[in-house]
Amino acid sequence: MSKLLPFLRKETPSPEKAPSVRGRPRPHSLMRKEQRKAKRRFRKKALRWGIFAAVAIVSLALVLSFVIPSTLRRPAQQQAKTSLRNFPEVQGTPVPVLSGDHVPERQKVTSYISTPPTGGDHWAIHERWGIYDKPIPNEKQVHNLEHGGVLIQYNPQTVDESTIQHLGEIARNVPGFPCYVLVAPYPNMEQKIALTAWGYILNLEAVDEPQIYGFVRAHLNDGPERVACPPY
Repeated sequence: MSKLLPFLRKETPSPEKAPSVRGRPRPHSLMRKEQRKAKRRFRKKALRWGIFAAVAIVSLALVLSFVIPSTLRRPAQQQAKTSLRNFPEVQGTPVPVLSGDHVPERQKVTSYISTPPTGGDHWAIHERWGIYDKPIPNEKQVHNLEHGGVLIQYNPQTVDESTIQHLGEIARNVPGFPCYVLVAPYPNMEQKIALTAWGYILNLEAVDEPQIYGFVRAHLNDGPERVACPPY
């Protein structure tokens, strides 16, 4: 009977299959993926901050390299100014200046009254202010005197190295150094040390700080031509 009436059989419904989870990320996979993203974000952020910190450190170092030396120099410069004011002025020996014209460069002038010269004809160029270990031509240094310079010169054949170093230290203590100050050897002069300004000379046989500072105070930036000191 059952074979004859198959259509009368009642089909038993099969249970529904649970939806496949293939292709869906599992919870722990999502977590690992988020962790990897977070690590990448952290590395990028750390790299950016590292670059920023490096740039900031380099910039700070550059600023300090300029600020600290200038700050350290200020007390010494202020002390030098105060000390210079405390020295009485020393005029030195006056020397007549008969002329002060420009002559062609490399032309020698033989009419100077004193050695080293204190004025007269000179070249149109002057020497840069500062300390030198080679002689400065007469015709060049006279132009510096005209601009209010004070020259501290020594005979390298009759003074020792400690004297030369001492003269350099004195020059560096002058306020505004190197402006209006020159230190250089002057071979074959009779005196051991000579300070010159326009129309004045001071001869010394040894370093005498009160005399030197007093002469500098009396004549610094006091030549017939007042010019601003360039940055050297």
